[in-house]
Amino acid sequence: MANALEALWTAFSGFAPRLVGAGLVLVLSFLVARILQRLGTRFLQRIGLDDLFESTGAAASLQRVGFGRSPSFVIGYVLFWGIVLAGVAAALSILGLASLQRNMDLIVALAGKAVVAILILAGGLAAAGWLSNLAATQAESAGLRGGDLFGRAVFAFVLTLAVLVAAAQLGIQI
Repeated sequence: MANALEALWTAFSGFAPRLVGAGLVLVLSFLVARILQRLGTRFLQRIGLDDLFESTGAAASLQRVGFGRSPSFVIGYVLFWGIVLAGVAAALSILGLASLQRNMDLIVALAGKAVVAILILAGGLAAAGWLSNLAATQAESAGLRGGDLFGRAVFAFVLTLAVLVAAAQLGIQI
């Protein structure tokens, strides 16, 4: 019985510092992620990303597909979760849990691809909104009827292209 308790104590005393270190890494990564999210969002607002999306009509396009927040906020949110996932991967590495660490590394790699895919979709939405407005106004100024319908068709075509490129980024066969 004494050997079993001694073995348990030895195992715990070896694991406890790693557990504390992993906890510190998680807390620090969360704090850094929150700070960078706020700084990134403010920076993007100051350089005029939200205004650019408003002027091109992309903000209205984002609202049509369900994004009620500003583009700066959405990008800041993606940045936050990317940093938190990297912190979780680092904490698992400190704990020495190899199987969980491999899975988390795969999730972080997929999250990086997902961030690029989201940026492609955001750019596609911006381009679709701008081009659909341009097509609709040009069709109306040329005297064509159904300019709004033409603008919607252009929006759907450009957004479809963006979805296909984003899917290819994620490795989805199309």
